[in-house]
Amino acid sequence: MTRTPYSYPARLEPDEKGRLVVHFPDLPEALTDGADEAEALAEASDCLSTALAARIVNDEDIPSSSRLRQGQHLVAPDATMALKAALYSALRARTMTVAHLARRLGVDDRKAARLIDPRAASRLTSLEAALSALGYAIAIAVHEKPAA
Repeated sequence: MTRTPYSYPARLEPDEKGRLVVHFPDLPEALTDGADEAEALAEASDCLSTALAARIVNDEDIPSSSRLRQGQHLVAPDATMALKAALYSALRARTMTVAHLARRLGVDDRKAARLIDPRAASRLTSLEAALSALGYAIAIAVHEKPAA
């Protein structure tokens, strides 16, 4: 997997029932499990998306991803969640509010707020325009999934 700013290392450890528990060292609140490695890693992506969404909703920092260590797996969130996290982090880094973003985009505050709201659907073109207004560009990478 190609490393992206919102992909995080995850450690898989068997529990007492033989299930694989997924731990994210950078996001200790994010825990999930699976019956085998494939299921655990599939669940890990959803778990990571949920953890990033919770950080946004709770107005918390989203930490940078640490270095991938031997034995860890790189997990990426849902693509839309990664873009919302990027927009949220960009606003925080610039100490800007949603109202500032709305003015830059020429939209009302509610429409701008939906762009970072994890519960709201957002179009790629809208997220791209918002990130562009803050000086960012989106790069898309496509790769083949590992065989299950």
